[in-house]
Amino acid sequence: MTNKKLMKRTKLFGGVTLLLLAILAGRLSGSVTNQTKLDTAKADYEQLELKLNKEVKEKTALVKEVEAAQKELEKAKKDAKKADESVEKEVVENVEVDTQAEQVEEQPVQNHEESHNILQQEPEKQFARSGEVTHVMSATAYDGVSLGGVTASGVVINSTGDRVVAVDPNFIPLGTMLEIEGYGIAVAADTGGDIVGNRIDLNMSYEEAIQFGSRPVNVRILS
Repeated sequence: MTNKKLMKRTKLFGGVTLLLLAILAGRLSGSVTNQTKLDTAKADYEQLELKLNKEVKEKTALVKEVEAAQKELEKAKKDAKKADESVEKEVVENVEVDTQAEQVEEQPVQNHEESHNILQQEPEKQFARSGEVTHVMSATAYDGVSLGGVTASGVVINSTGDRVVAVDPNFIPLGTMLEIEGYGIAVAADTGGDIVGNRIDLNMSYEEAIQFGSRPVNVRILS
């Protein structure tokens, strides 16, 4: 082989080698560029995420401040309402006190003898008077046997025909004998939750009690 042919082949081989090196270098350069782009995109994403988190925290704090301000406003309204009610109540109480004071000043002063007479009369007023005086009372009826047959004073009701009545002991003392219009002579021996003041409850059968209903009757206290 001549020197010229050898040199020609060497140049050809060298050219191919340079071409391959250039291609490889281009690929390597492209890989580096892509990695750089990925790193840049990742950094941008992290910055954006930090910014969004910061905005969320700021908005959350703002919402909490608004809620706290609303609570303070509601509390202030309630306190103001209570203060107004307290002032109004105090004004009303002062007016009532002033009115009572004026009424006391307008009332005539009783002498000692008149006061003594009133105190002596008060205990008598709580009882119905005995004797010939007839009292008009509001009468109802009940079946004492069905309710147990034993009165508040211990008297036993043996039948619905027993003339036993319930009264208010503060108006007619228990044990008092009474003459009742349309009922006859009876003893006040029982009481009842609804029998207050000028009321009287007559013992009779259930059917008779239904028919009797409620009516005014004349009652005379015998003893």
